[in-house]
Amino acid sequence: EQLIEEIQAQRDLTYAEAGELEVNTETTDVGPLLEDLSARYKRHVVAADRRIELGEIWDGQLVTDPRLLARVLGNMVKNALEASSAGETVSLGSKVHGDEVEFWVNNPTVMPREVQLQVFKRSFSTKGSGRGIGTYSIRLLGERYLGGRVSFGAKVYRLKMGEDGRSQGHPDRHSDVSIGGHDSGSHGP
Repeated sequence: EQLIEEIQAQRDLTYAEAGELEVNTETTDVGPLLEDLSARYKRHVVAADRRIELGEIWDGQLVTDPRLLARVLGNMVKNALEASSAGETVSLGSKVHGDEVEFWVNNPTVMPREVQLQVFKRSFSTKGSGRGIGTYSIRLLGERYLGGRVSFGAKVYRLKMGEDGRSQGHPDRHSDVSIGGHDSGSHGP
């Protein structure tokens, strides 16, 4: 299953860089999507001796491409797990701020400022050559194809998606937020 996902991710990245990736939007329940991601990455090899915890989850719906959203959030989780040490916990969740939904993945390890400034560059990695595509694709897919805004602080990856969800580069590609759910779980960062 992981090998198939890696092949699909590489194919999507190639299409995305060429401006040819197809966005297939549908109404997507945020809670189940995050629960599925958490369960999937708990079984991933990179999660060995690490924990994944769900924080606050906005229990609403987005009209978005669930496969691309899961890819972006999954890459955030994977990178946070890789940056964590054995015994540490990575947490993820979502919350609403006005007319925006914010997805977040909290990494327990603080990333040095000089690394933070380069984290979304293609092929930049602290893990050696041949790496660095995951964080690059987080920004490419999250902003250009999902119409969100991606950021990373010292410990937290964020994807914010507005009510109109439109990206300046691709005004015809967007995700819409349907505000009306409720919060569950503990509070996130």
